[in-house]
Amino acid sequence: MRKLALGLGAVALAGAPLAAQSLPVVAPVADGEELGGGGETVIIAGLIAGIVALAVLAATDDDDQPTSP
Repeated sequence: MRKLALGLGAVALAGAPLAAQSLPVVAPVADGEELGGGGETVIIAGLIAGIVALAVLAATDDDDQPTSP
């Protein structure tokens, strides 16, 4: 399960730049004073990061048993 989560995280990290490049972030001339103009990219990146974080948390082993009896 841990290898699956690490693999999923690696795929998400490798695919994030490709997803970011596919979205247009050019602001129109009328809204040139705004920064970036592409709030969708931030939302998508946040969702991807959240999904990866949940997958890693779900895949971690909770076997923190004490070594002493």
